[in-house]
Amino acid sequence: MIRSWIHSIIVLLLAVTAVFTGHAATADEQADSELQEILSILKANISGVSEAELNEAAISGLVDRLSPKVRLIPAGVVADVGDALLAQSTAFENGTLYLRVGRVSTGLASVLQQSIGAISATNQLKGLVIDLRYAGGDDYDCISGIVSLFLRNSGSLFDWGQGMVLGRPVTGAVKVPVVVLVNNATTRAAEVLAGTLRKSGSALVLGNATAGAARMMKQFTLKNGDRLHVATGLIRFGDGSTLAQTGMEPDIRVQVKPEDEILYFADPYLQIARGAEVGTASTSLLSGTNQVTRRPRFGEAELVRERRGMLDSNVAVQPASTEPEVPVVQDPVLARALDVLKGLAVVRNRP
Repeated sequence: MIRSWIHSIIVLLLAVTAVFTGHAATADEQADSELQEILSILKANISGVSEAELNEAAISGLVDRLSPKVRLIPAGVVADVGDALLAQSTAFENGTLYLRVGRVSTGLASVLQQSIGAISATNQLKGLVIDLRYAGGDDYDCISGIVSLFLRNSGSLFDWGQGMVLGRPVTGAVKVPVVVLVNNATTRAAEVLAGTLRKSGSALVLGNATAGAARMMKQFTLKNGDRLHVATGLIRFGDGSTLAQTGMEPDIRVQVKPEDEILYFADPYLQIARGAEVGTASTSLLSGTNQVTRRPRFGEAELVRERRGMLDSNVAVQPASTEPEVPVVQDPVLARALDVLKGLAVVRNRP
C-alpha cells in the first residue's frame, strides 16, 4: 500500500515536472526510467535506511526541488498558521498609521478594519503604511475582503485558479493615501495582496521585489489524507497582467542590504554603525519605545557669550534645561514611505 501511494505521488510530481520542463515523455515513462533505477539500486545496497524512509526521502526531494510550484501538506496540518495576523500597530505624530502584517489569512480584514477605525474615529488619520515585508500566507480567499477596505470602485481583482475574484467597496472604505512595503521575503498570499492593492489603484508599493512564490494552485487530496498543491499557472490580475515568477517589482524601489533590513525590521530606529564595523549595530541607539536621548539646552546668556567667542571651552556649562529629541526612523524603506505620505498630505491639503 505504501509503495502504491509512493508510486502515485511520484508519477504525479513527475507529470508536473514534465509540464514545467516541456518534456514530451509521459509521467509513467519517466517514473519507470532513471528515478526507478536509482531507487532500485539504493534499496538493494544502502544500509541503515528502510524502504519507507527511502521513499519518504524521494518524495521530500521532489517536493523541495519543485517548490514553490509544489507543496505537500501532511494530513491534519493546517498550512496557514504561524505568525500573528497583525504583528504591530504604531501611530506616528504626523497622522500616519503603521500596520505590520504577520500573515495574510482569514480574519486579517477584520483586524485591519478595527485598527484603522480606532484612529479614524479621532479624525487624525492622514496616511497608512501596510508592511508586508516577511509576510506570507496561503489563504488567497481572504484577499478580496482585505482589498475591499480600500476600494473606490467595484472591479476584477485577481485569478488564482478559481476564476476571477471581484471586489466591491465597503461602507467606510479607507480614503487616505496608502503605501505598502514589500521585500524578497514577501511571499505567496502577501504578494498577491500587495499586487492587488496596487493594480486596483488603492496603494503605492515601495521596497524591493517580492519572492515570486505565488501561483495558481490546484489541490489533490491523497489517499492518506495528505494534500498536494500543484501550480497550474501564474496569478493573473484584473487588468490582464500576471505576477512574474521573479516576483513583483515595487512602484518605488529602495535599496537596502538584506542583512540590514532584518535589523531595521526589528527596530526601525536602530542606527547601524558604518566604517570599521559595517553592518553592525551601534551601541548608541535611538529606541522606538520610551528611550530617547536628551541634549543640553543653554540659557540665553550662554548662547550670546558663545556667539561672541567669550565662552571658555574648558569651563563646563550646566544646561538650564533639557528637552527630548524626537526619535528618527532609520529604516530606509519605512522612512521613505513616511516621506511619500507626508508629501501626499501636503498636496491634498493645498487649496
